[in-house]
Amino acid sequence: MWPRPRPPLQPQLTLPPPTITTTARPNTFSRSPASTSSQVSDPPRQYFNPHKGPPPFTHFPSTESHSSAEREDDHYESIRTQKEQQESDAHVRRARLIAEKNATLKRMEERQLKAQSQSWFEESQRLATEDAHKKDDECRRRRKSAGWNRRKLRSEGHIAPDESAGKARERVDKNQPQRPNSPSSVADAWATYEKACAELMGANPSDEKMKSSLNFYTIPWPVLGQAKSFHDLTSQSIAAFILSPHHSQGKTPRARLRAAILVWHPDKFAQKVLPRVTDSHRLAVSAGSDIIARVLTELISTHGN
Repeated sequence: MWPRPRPPLQPQLTLPPPTITTTARPNTFSRSPASTSSQVSDPPRQYFNPHKGPPPFTHFPSTESHSSAEREDDHYESIRTQKEQQESDAHVRRARLIAEKNATLKRMEERQLKAQSQSWFEESQRLATEDAHKKDDECRRRRKSAGWNRRKLRSEGHIAPDESAGKARERVDKNQPQRPNSPSSVADAWATYEKACAELMGANPSDEKMKSSLNFYTIPWPVLGQAKSFHDLTSQSIAAFILSPHHSQGKTPRARLRAAILVWHPDKFAQKVLPRVTDSHRLAVSAGSDIIARVLTELISTHGN
């Protein structure tokens, strides 16, 4: 059996590619070359290219990263607070050490001053004892001399044998100095005291000739006689001398005390007198002036009431 014949192939039509006609838009803005160069050109347009892939994605911070940043900030804040606390503690320690050092130096200075005062007090007591012995020796010498004079006068016939011993003693005592508590002795001592105080307070402390020229024994203390130690600066001895009826009869006791406090006021005395006192006696003189000022204040209060 013969095969069926194939139908004839029809020729394929080849179509030409479509022609795209681009219509040019009219340029509504006519730019001259000069004006175009001076103006800023428009930025180039960006077109999406599918072959380059999707645009980059902007990542926002997650909760974990935010918590980590907060923990880091807390850590730094803790370190800063700890450092400030350490600096504050160090400052407190330095201040405490300085205060302890100053307190130690002050205690050492007080102990040194106390030791110097005690040493000076013992020295003044020794000198006072020696002075008392000298006075006793002088009294014994005077009594011995008076006895010798009486015997001499009796041997020469100037004293009758039956003359009483009292009359003979009275005759011999006329040649001896006045008693220290007699009215004339007190008046003379007060005049000497006022003159010495005027010179003491009137001198210039900055004068080189006057510096280191005073000591405890050259200060005109307001007592009858020269004070040898603190034991002589008592309330009774000061009041007996300043308020004695044998001087300053025209002044009331209160006026006398007020005049005395002008000399022995601690601030004024420290400014006018202490710079001229020798270093070894300055502490003792300062303590003695404080005693005088305290006694005068008490006496003023008593007489004022």
